[in-house]
Amino acid sequence: MALRPDTFPSSKDLSSNTAESLGVISNADHQHLRRFNANEVTSVDVCLHDIIRERCLERADAPAVFSSTGQFSYRELDTLSTHLALRLISYDVGPESFVPLLFEKSRWTSIAMLGVLKAGGAFILMDPSHPRRRLQEICDTSRAKLVVCSSQQQPLASQLMANVVIVDCTDDTNNKEPDTEIHALSKATPENAVYCVFTSGSTGKPKGVVIEHRNYCTALVTQKEAFGLDEQTRYLQFASYAFDTSISDHFMTWLAGGCVCVLSDSERRDSFSEVAVRLKANVLDLTPSLARLIRPDSIPCAKALVLGGEAMKPHDVDIWADKVRLINGYGPSECSVTATLTTSVKPGADPTNIGYPVGCIAWIVDPDNHNTLLGPGAVGELVLEGPIVGRGYLHEPEKTAAVFVSNPSWVSSFRGSSYEGRFYKTGDLARLSERDGSIFFCGRKDNQIKIRGQRLEAGEVENVIAQCLPMASSVLVTTISSRTSSLNHILAAFIEMPSLVAENDEDARLVSTTPIFTRPTQITRKKLTDTDQTLAAKLPSYMRPTKYFTLYKFPVSINGKTDVKLLQSKADSLSAADLDKYTGFHQTRRVPYNEAEKVLQMAFAELFNREPESVGLDDSFFDLGGDSLLAISLVNRLRKFSVQIQVSEILRHPKISDLAASVCHFDKIKGMRIDTRGLISAEFGFTGEDDLFAAASTKELPSTDIQKVLPLTEAQQVRLRESLQYFIFDFAERIDDAKLLSACRLLAERHEILRVVFRMINGQIGQVIPFQPPEGLVQSRMESGNLDDQVSKLCSQDDLTLPPLDRPITRFTHISTPSSRSVLVIRLSHAQFDGYALEVLFSDLQALYEDQALAPATQYSAHIEELLRQKSSSESIDFWRSRLSGHLITHLPSGPSPMSSPQWSLPTLHTPPIPPVEGITLATIVNAAWSLILVRLTQHRPSTLSALATSPNLSPVPVVFGMMTNGRNSGRVSDTTTCVGLCTNTILLRVAASADLTVHQLLIDLQNQYIDAMAHELVELPTILGVTAGRTFTETNTMVPGDGDFGSVVNFRGAEVEGKGPLKLSGVPGTRLERGVPPRRRQVILIAVQQRDQIWLKIAVPDYLLNEDQAREVLVLMSELVIVLAKNIKSTLKEIQWA
Repeated sequence: MALRPDTFPSSKDLSSNTAESLGVISNADHQHLRRFNANEVTSVDVCLHDIIRERCLERADAPAVFSSTGQFSYRELDTLSTHLALRLISYDVGPESFVPLLFEKSRWTSIAMLGVLKAGGAFILMDPSHPRRRLQEICDTSRAKLVVCSSQQQPLASQLMANVVIVDCTDDTNNKEPDTEIHALSKATPENAVYCVFTSGSTGKPKGVVIEHRNYCTALVTQKEAFGLDEQTRYLQFASYAFDTSISDHFMTWLAGGCVCVLSDSERRDSFSEVAVRLKANVLDLTPSLARLIRPDSIPCAKALVLGGEAMKPHDVDIWADKVRLINGYGPSECSVTATLTTSVKPGADPTNIGYPVGCIAWIVDPDNHNTLLGPGAVGELVLEGPIVGRGYLHEPEKTAAVFVSNPSWVSSFRGSSYEGRFYKTGDLARLSERDGSIFFCGRKDNQIKIRGQRLEAGEVENVIAQCLPMASSVLVTTISSRTSSLNHILAAFIEMPSLVAENDEDARLVSTTPIFTRPTQITRKKLTDTDQTLAAKLPSYMRPTKYFTLYKFPVSINGKTDVKLLQSKADSLSAADLDKYTGFHQTRRVPYNEAEKVLQMAFAELFNREPESVGLDDSFFDLGGDSLLAISLVNRLRKFSVQIQVSEILRHPKISDLAASVCHFDKIKGMRIDTRGLISAEFGFTGEDDLFAAASTKELPSTDIQKVLPLTEAQQVRLRESLQYFIFDFAERIDDAKLLSACRLLAERHEILRVVFRMINGQIGQVIPFQPPEGLVQSRMESGNLDDQVSKLCSQDDLTLPPLDRPITRFTHISTPSSRSVLVIRLSHAQFDGYALEVLFSDLQALYEDQALAPATQYSAHIEELLRQKSSSESIDFWRSRLSGHLITHLPSGPSPMSSPQWSLPTLHTPPIPPVEGITLATIVNAAWSLILVRLTQHRPSTLSALATSPNLSPVPVVFGMMTNGRNSGRVSDTTTCVGLCTNTILLRVAASADLTVHQLLIDLQNQYIDAMAHELVELPTILGVTAGRTFTETNTMVPGDGDFGSVVNFRGAEVEGKGPLKLSGVPGTRLERGVPPRRRQVILIAVQQRDQIWLKIAVPDYLLNEDQAREVLVLMSELVIVLAKNIKSTLKEIQWA
């Protein structure tokens, strides 16, 4: 309620305050604070179970709790909790009785909480995944008489307490109406405890925060509307039971008359988004770290997202602010869960702004003296005042008195001398906005740490480590930057233990002046291993350090204190190899605990040639050295373990623990195959395979000799009309002719695409695959003349016409000379291969020549089948229709387009090193740069370089361009790393480069477009263009394939796929050359090859689109723009300087 004028302190009251108590605030600051904090909050003096019972009566038949295993109406919630209360009363549960609750994630937890309250007691929610010793400490500290648990947790509960009450559906009394009105039995008052939540304690033991009914009811009543909850709310309950957020998830929802949606433990871990959608949850409450692992469109039912537990980042705002009602919540457990809120975070908002107090009043004081008040704009300790401030710490009066204070000396200047209030010193640093009184979070004033969204006292961890390592002179626990985790930081322990440092460790001799870490000795490693195992038994996983550093001596700052920042800086600067060397032992990595995580650990270790124990759950695929091609390899390795997963999931969730959650989702596609034979026959206008084979057969190749008949892809139809390609390997040393010819024949037997014969079938070209390689595929001859001339003649006088129909295309010719020199010439059509396939082909040839064993190869027909599946999939068609509907391909302004017009293919331009952007690939940066240049090019056809360099007028009108993919990302084709064929395809990306869009938003949007498209990347361009133009599927099939005239294409390669390295046969190198007429294109092709942190850029473009100088200017702009974007991700597009 607002203070009345007559309640304002008099000038006499004001003058009695000392300068110390008012700090350094001016009269203007004082007036600002008076205005900001004019409203006192009235305490809601009722019992929690009483106001929930009112809702149960009002909404008796409405759903109160919903889960995959069942639900409770409000009537059932009331009845079942009353049954439990009556049982608990028989155990003498009453006011100030603390009752631990031990449940897996379950709807029955709701019954247990409310039942304890109706009996008059206070509950303590516990997480059964925490170490038993930790749970035992909680039970002992609370002086509990019994534990309430589920039947599943009964064995563990029996180890904690002698008295165990089981609550679940097997209780026969659940179906009976209670004989007694419970509200007549409960003797609890608003001043009694409602719950206790245990947090980390500085002495090494958890401390229990006691909240009273009046504290919590005040918080719920004042904050319900701020959260925007009502009877339509379906609140997703995700938080661990160890944390008080899980309590508000239930009771605030019930107060609003909504429904709590409960995820099981497996659903939280394995299928969060899927189950959230199935439960129709519309309000989520997550930590920012968790929210970063999901995407807004994966939970379309979500209307509001509450982020709390740790500081938000600009990235979180960028991703979520314009998708849902984004709420930034802050609050210590000591103040009834939530204390301040930004109720609607807008795009571009400062994420450190935690909003305004709700249910309390906020003050900023001197961090070293709470009696000294600070004014708006000053950074100090945040102190919260009001009825939501809890009672204190359970059975710990000294700790309570240290942070729960009454009436600081300055309060009378605002409230009058007779005012009595309760204040809590949060330990958090903050400042009040001078403009509107909102609060900005600025960090911690002590060694309390936030990790994984949870608060911990470093002292608790330090004490346990010190007990395990009595030889340690000192222990310091803090956070360091995480290289491998989606979290911003990981927990690290720094241990000063000179007695166990290696005597010959040169690093140790230097630590008197610099904080250089020491390599742990064998003894030290054993000690640290034992210590970590002890921590695992005593502390929750989030409180266990990920890294352990040993030092001869801690560095000190100029004031004589341990220099924590220097330690953190030195740890952050270590290379991966040095980090492994100095951080004690591999077991400190977070180890897998379920089957999916174990399998992923093994696959990652195999892929990166590491020991399994050196790969932890927080290790990232990218940080270990992965790229898009290795992702394909990882997918195939996982199939050996019967795990189905997609490349897009690896890119979206590169951390092992996050990737494991996807495994169960993709298990459901095992064995899911459609009848592709019917689709293939239909492609040629036949109803069955027999008719198709008969039409494909000839006298020379009867149907009995045909293994497969396949349709051509759109890309193959274009490439089949292009010049044949000749790959020439020149060997200076003698090669075994018979052995080479045998290897070539075996290669054709291994890869069906090498046996292909293209043929007209029922009016269209098909590819016929015989069982055996055709005659003439392998040839050998001896030449005494000039070998180079013979090779040139072989290639130039080839009598195979274009398109090459009814005759085998593949030909291996080995030309020998009387000397040791020889040449192998391989003839192929570009319709048979892409860059990736070539390297597979030549690698296999080498292996076959050397008699190496090869695993079975995946055939090109598997790729065709997956292409047809996607082409016929309504999901894939709908994907492209929704992504691009109404948006046209962006063409460059051009003049006449004669086929004689020259085509420019300029020398490669190397960019400077490109700064890494967290979570963004270099391919995404290249695509973003091209989209902006495309905007510039399409606004006018530049006639001069200066015109090209003028700044564009950015607008939300989209540009659409192509991006070449390798076509091996769907995840449904087995071992695509062994497949030879033309798999590449072009997908379309759309960019609306509005001026107010930030660079980071642009990058995230493009990367998500690419990841989303992976599952549909084989849908071919004519089909995409047809559905986006509103044509039916049948109409798109009738489109005549062109030569790829659709504007511009970005071809990004993670490495130089089509390398020009030699083919080595038993150690004899064959220099590689290629011959063929470059194909003519009618669009811009930008080729970008990643070489570590640089990009090699090339451009191919016809003159009627860009002349040679303009094409060169485009390359220069691209090389500059990728750097500008990487360095200015927070800037808007209108702010960046890139002309």
